Amino acid sequence: MQNVVSLKDLWEIYNISLNLICIIDSNGCFKHVNPSFLKVLGYAEDDLIEKSFNHIVHPEDVADNFTITTENILTDQVLYFTSRMRTKQGEYKYFSWTTTAMNANGKIYAIASDSWKTMSVKDNLTCSN
Repeated sequence: MQNVVSLKDLWEIYNISLNLICIIDSNGCFKHVNPSFLKVLGYAEDDLIEKSFNHIVHPEDVADNFTITTENILTDQVLYFTSRMRTKQGEYKYFSWTTTAMNANGKIYAIASDSWKTMSVKDNLTCSN
């Protein structure tokens, strides 16, 4: 007997996850974001859907994100990276991303966890040396 996960179960995980989950189209625009994405960054869904992922990425991270996204699309591999994202209030938070692209449907699936505390500790250690 094969265990099959229902769409309802997946939808529940998507909705209750503390991680930021999003689907991005081949043009780099948000197609879907989960409730945590909105809560953590302070945006309304209308602020993000159909807008470029890069419009909330720290300006210094945009070029790296473009390179990673291009590699993701070309290779269909799972990639890991850290990027700073702007909140609606204008602050930046660090996130650790896991992404994969599906060339068959032109979408990028991404999950991020807040790595702000980890990066803050690292920055403090660097400054104290």
